[in-house]
Amino acid sequence: MYPAISTEDLLHIPITLPSDEARTEIVEKVQNSRKVKKESKRLLDIAKRGVEMAIEEDERAALLWMEKETASILRA
Repeated sequence: MYPAISTEDLLHIPITLPSDEARTEIVEKVQNSRKVKKESKRLLDIAKRGVEMAIEEDERAALLWMEKETASILRA
């Protein structure tokens, strides 16, 4: 609660709602943002694991694995 504003006054503050088109656009942008965030996290995980593989095993095998893993993400 805000001590300077009464609950009654707070409940009477006018709120403008965006149009249906604007709300749809906002929803699409938020959903796309979440999708891109998830993809970027997955790509970062692939890169980290690829570096580990290159150090521990073989650089060529790591590159092949990374290409295979990223192909499915980039196609979507």
